[in-house]
Parts: sequence; C-alpha cells; structure tokens
Amino acid sequence: MRDKNLDFNSFRVQFEKRILSFEDKFNILRNHVVDNPNFLEGDWYIKIPQWNLKNLLRIAIIHWYMPEEIRYMLHLDLQEKKKHYSLQDQILISQFLISKERMILFLKETQMWHSRDFFGNILGKDCNNLVEKLRFKKRISIIRKTQRKRGYHDHGSRVLEHIFKETRYISRTKELKELEDERLTFEGTLAFLEGMLI
Repeated sequence: MRDKNLDFNSFRVQFEKRILSFEDKFNILRNHVVDNPNFLEGDWYIKIPQWNLKNLLRIAIIHWYMPEEIRYMLHLDLQEKKKHYSLQDQILISQFLISKERMILFLKETQMWHSRDFFGNILGKDCNNLVEKLRFKKRISIIRKTQRKRGYHDHGSRVLEHIFKETRYISRTKELKELEDERLTFEGTLAFLEGMLI
C-alpha cells in the first residue's frame, strides 16, 4: 500500500476485519447447493456476473476465506479464467492465487493502491454485492447431430500456387517466437517476485 505510516500488523487486522464482514454471504453459497448425493458428478462451476479484472481480483482475494469446498472450486475457475488475460495481468492475478499469506504480503508491499482506495473500491460495497451474486451452475453439454453434406466444411482453404507467399509463414514464425519469449519472461518475473516476497 502507498500509505507511509501503515505497518503490516495494522494492515492485516484491517484487511481481515473487512473480509470477515463478508462471512455471512459465504453461507448463502452453501444454501444454493442442491442436497444431492450425485452433486460431484458432472462438471460444476461458479457463475460470476462479470468477469473483468477488478472482479477477478476481488474473488481471488475473498476465495481464501471461503469454506474449503467452495474455495477449491473457485480456485480452479480462477486459474482457468486467468489464461484469458494479458501476460501482465496474469502476473498480477498469480500473486493472489499462490497462497493466502503471499497474497496479504503482496497487498501490503504493492504500490498499486492506497489503503483508502483499496478498502473503498476493491473491497467496498460492490464486492459485497459480487459475493451475493455467486451461484453454482452445472455445465450442460449440448449433443449435436452430425450434419451430412458434400465436400469440405471450409470449401477449400489451401492457397493457390500463384498466390502462395513464403514470407507469410516466416512472419508467423516470428510472431510465435515473440509469444514464447513473452511467456518465458512472464515465468521469470513470477519466479523473481516469489523470491522477493519470501
């Protein structure tokens, strides 16, 4: 936090006090689960109204304090949703998903928020509403009948010989190499941050 005179213990007390104010909302999630012995069969997920970065960070913070069965499912969902964001955002989200202690330490050491901004905007009233709107949903697989037809589905995608250009494939190889370099940098940054916060 950007507060100059905020020590770690007072931040942790204030942080956990705010999180525990959501505790009665966690029980709502348990009430919405169907009492069914076949509950674990099939593919279940937790529906969040809006998957934006701010909501994802809120859920990543709060999920450490939820009951174990809910926390486990949310953690898996967050790991999957993280992949849809840019590498910079993935680094940020990963800091919240390593462990609860690492997350608290990261929040104290980061300069991204002031404590008023963090407790007012990130863990404010909107966060309370977000926790209320979490629901268990079952993924329904739609069975599609095979469609009979003649010919290829894409009507032939091969480039004609007189239009074929090798430079197109060379530039694509460069793009893939740059993406791989970014991923390696991302992994190195995560390892560096983990070493700094120990």
